[in-house]
Amino acid sequence: MRNRVIALLAGALFLTQWVQAASNPKLPPPATDKERNASHQKGGEGDPGFYSRNKAQKEIALIDPDGEEQEKKPAARATKEKDSPPKEKGPGGIDLPSTTPDDDTGGQLAMPEITQKAALSRSDVNRVVCREPIKDVFYSEEKGVKVKFSGNSAFVKFRIDKAGDDLRYSTTPTELFIVCGGNTYNLIAIPRPIPAQTIRLENGRAGKARENAALFRDLPLEKKILELIRRAYTDDLPESFTVTSENRPVPLFRDLTCILRRFITVDGEGLTLKEYAVTPSVDGMELAERDFLRREIAGHPIALSFDRPRVGKGDTARLFVVEMKALESSAEGGGDVR
Repeated sequence: MRNRVIALLAGALFLTQWVQAASNPKLPPPATDKERNASHQKGGEGDPGFYSRNKAQKEIALIDPDGEEQEKKPAARATKEKDSPPKEKGPGGIDLPSTTPDDDTGGQLAMPEITQKAALSRSDVNRVVCREPIKDVFYSEEKGVKVKFSGNSAFVKFRIDKAGDDLRYSTTPTELFIVCGGNTYNLIAIPRPIPAQTIRLENGRAGKARENAALFRDLPLEKKILELIRRAYTDDLPESFTVTSENRPVPLFRDLTCILRRFITVDGEGLTLKEYAVTPSVDGMELAERDFLRREIAGHPIALSFDRPRVGKGDTARLFVVEMKALESSAEGGGDVR
């Protein structure tokens, strides 16, 4: 799997050079397939088509600069994994997504209609804030928690029992269902020895944009594209991504079937990804990304990548196409990135 992901992402790097050239007129345009192949053939090597890259160009260093160092230092990586705290899980051992840190206020952000775990103070009063008045809160009082709400705020306090001079704090996670602004927020409140917490309830799209901004923080455009393709390929899609199933045929060529499987939107980053299933009806077909630079596939793609370049009759390859909304808008105003 690791090698297939490396090859997949290495293939996507080629088209991102067109993005850089389009955004910076001083940069020379990237070489075409024909020019690249001619260059390789002068040296007496190179396969025809897009996949004429040598092995070094597909090294993990291209897509993960830290990966090469980790490969050289397995002992250091093992020590780091050993020292890392265990990943906290929700009730029943289920691994749930956490609320997102709110960099603006130092609190937490929660999304509607998904179950998220939230670390709350076991000793102090915690506050939950909504943009609109909170209509109701449902919880299990027998689990040692009390909730009161007024206006757009709810206040959560875990019970503290006294045993002589000792204080016994709650260790039992409890569910909180908060109805606000036409949405229901599902929180698993986990008591922790931390100061009082504030959780802000975001509406769907604004909350997703904040989570995506945190996910892609400090990454250059090329790295964002590669991360999006990697997540789509491995189906490691966070709740902040909007995924729409399509399963719509796209007629392109006589000897293959192309189906748009799904459409993934990354709110707040201006990135979208289309995933196609490409199935040839003949043997020995070699797939090249540049053959799919067609309006039927995408208006203004900034990256394309197949999970495998060669497929047999009846086999299916996955094609990932990334577009950027800002680039698409500017290109419509005048000029095509290709």
